[in-house]
Amino acid sequence: MERLLKTERAKGVYCYNCSGGAKIEGALPLHSSDLIIENQSVSRFDVVEYVKNSLFYIPDTDFKIEKHLDFEGFEKLCETLIDILSEPVNSRTEAYEQVIKQVHLLISLKETQFSHHYMVLEGEALYLNSIIINMLFNYGSSQSVLPYYQELKGVWCDFLASAPKLYRENWNKSSDHTFEV
Repeated sequence: MERLLKTERAKGVYCYNCSGGAKIEGALPLHSSDLIIENQSVSRFDVVEYVKNSLFYIPDTDFKIEKHLDFEGFEKLCETLIDILSEPVNSRTEAYEQVIKQVHLLISLKETQFSHHYMVLEGEALYLNSIIINMLFNYGSSQSVLPYYQELKGVWCDFLASAPKLYRENWNKSSDHTFEV
């Protein structure tokens, strides 16, 4: 929301924050009880039509998003993450530092022009690295956990090695997962 309110398109927009606690930079805090809403009879259909016809725009038909997805950069990112994890470790502490180093690299992309690369890997990285860290500190001694660390790290590296191909082939496909309502 804050990023949207900072855009050029949002210049001159007055946005009220009625959330009752969340600070939103660029929005004026206001209690919902202080809102003055004139009685208007607007149909649901009119609101839907207004949103669909006035608040969305059709992007240029000649715009090619593939150019902006930076497949090569994503591949380099995955290679760099694998390189970080390829260094030998001799203790639980070194293993933990290795995991954190590659997580920090990934997170450093979050607020950059490469944030889409972060978003592609975020779920998998958080999930698998949380399992790795849990295993490092909850099962066995500093030395006895290392073979298991190597095995889990191998799973993550195998995924990172295949991720660029998956990204290139599937960036424009919808998920085939469905959820019951």
